Amino acid sequence: GVSEDRMKEILNELLIAVEHLHERNVIHRDLKPDNVLVRTLEPLDLVFIDFGISSQTELSLHATSASRTVSYGSPESLTGVVAKASDWWSVGVVILELFVGKHPFAGLNEQAINYQLVSKGIEVPADIPSDWSLLLKGLLTRDREKRWGTEQVRKWLGGDRSMAVGYDEER
Repeated sequence: GVSEDRMKEILNELLIAVEHLHERNVIHRDLKPDNVLVRTLEPLDLVFIDFGISSQTELSLHATSASRTVSYGSPESLTGVVAKASDWWSVGVVILELFVGKHPFAGLNEQAINYQLVSKGIEVPADIPSDWSLLLKGLLTRDREKRWGTEQVRKWLGGDRSMAVGYDEER
């Protein structure tokens, strides 16, 4: 029930918040709807909460405890390795959930979710409009090196659809 315009507003707010954290070398590590609060609806203003397992690092990739909300965690987080790209995976899961009205792993236990993450990742449904499918495939690419980040999301919001996507290579 969320319009595409509102979805873009939400994505833009998430972009600003994630970019702000990453510029300060903070990886949230537990982005999920429960950790995003609405400060105001008009204009939309979203804020992150619960930095209990966030990591601060100058490194682009580092090891940490594996604690996270499994259903929003990136494939690499299963090993305790996190990167800024890990937060972008979580943004992709949140956007997909908003789009289809339920979590892609709804009803699965932790073991099944972990298996899905390492073997197949998250399937982007074929009935999602192509613009949004491109965005979701960019964010839900299992290879963190090929996963979209701040630059690609900003370009996508600006109407650019020329960015490479590694998602289909993994299938």
